[in-house]
Amino acid sequence: MNAELIGILRRSVVLGGLVLALQIRTDKRLDAFGDQRDGRSGPIERRITRLEGLTEGTG
Repeated sequence: MNAELIGILRRSVVLGGLVLALQIRTDKRLDAFGDQRDGRSGPIERRITRLEGLTEGTG
């Protein structure tokens, strides 16, 4: 294997590791955001349920 191929493979491994690390970080942030949002979804769900009941009653 020549030096150019080794350099290309090395960069590919580094970029793959970077993408994987960023994906893991993004997943953690999305999970934290979902946990925050779960605590506030109660009033929204009640409003949606009320609107669904109103639309069923008019039809």
